[in-house]
Amino acid sequence: MKYLYLYRLYTMRIIAVLGIACAIAAFLYGTFLLMAVSHTARLSAAESQARKVDASVSALESRYLTESAGLTLAVAHEQGFVAPTESSVVYTAPSVLTVNR
Repeated sequence: MKYLYLYRLYTMRIIAVLGIACAIAAFLYGTFLLMAVSHTARLSAAESQARKVDASVSALESRYLTESAGLTLAVAHEQGFVAPTESSVVYTAPSVLTVNR
């Protein structure tokens, strides 16, 4: 009889602990799932904003090239530009639009 009482007592406690553990696990799963969804949404928004900025820069570059097409050496000297005395090489990495690095 004593063993049956102890068995029932510990069985109820073990079931309660397992129930609490399952509830905590379900809460953490939901929290991490919502965090992943919000991170993906922010990443998508950042990529679309990067595309908009890239389009804006492309339009400005096109405008710059259009307006600088009429620039000749004589016009540059009139505006105060001077000829360079030396040149240097600049290395750049290829442009990538993604924000995952």
